[in-house]
Amino acid sequence: MEIFSDNREEYFPKHIYIVWRKYMTTPSIDDFTNYLEAHRIQRTNRFRVTVTFPGQSEVSFFAESVTLPGRSLATVERRTMGKVSQRDFPYEQLYSGDLDMSIVMTQGGGERKYFEDWMDFVINANGAVKTNRVDYAGTMDIELLNGASESSSGMLVREVFPKSIGTVTMSNTEENAYGILPIGLSFKDYTWNTDEEFTPNANNIL
Repeated sequence: MEIFSDNREEYFPKHIYIVWRKYMTTPSIDDFTNYLEAHRIQRTNRFRVTVTFPGQSEVSFFAESVTLPGRSLATVERRTMGKVSQRDFPYEQLYSGDLDMSIVMTQGGGERKYFEDWMDFVINANGAVKTNRVDYAGTMDIELLNGASESSSGMLVREVFPKSIGTVTMSNTEENAYGILPIGLSFKDYTWNTDEEFTPNANNIL
């Protein structure tokens, strides 16, 4: 990746500077440096995942990847008065699909057993289903970390439970590969947590 060469800062990707420059009235590399000193870029490999099953202590997993859920507003089209036109009117908050997580497997398979037991608690071997969601839906805390591995922001995902445990392929052709356990989770909603106050305008939007 091409980097702008500046005596003080040499780690700003060029494509980020170009996007930022479009929104600045009088852009300069000094302004860009000052901006990123105030608003550091979030690295996608700096995060921590903690899961809490109802009534139990929280458990941290060595997650190779996790999806941050999205959200949207459900709308309905209606014809407006005056000019003949259709406009969208929001009526409900929606949260996107399932939450996917890939966990690094350790010898002994403790990570898999955790989610196997959780799914058996929701529906046991005899087919009995837990009807009270409070009994089996937990929480997931996805923390985004800064360069010092401290939590800078993140989301608390509510009413989480595992829907699927994905397949894992073992192979003799890759000597140094490690196992990845795919987990699909259902959730209700989330809250975004941050201490950052950021008001976009023409001089600071990235």
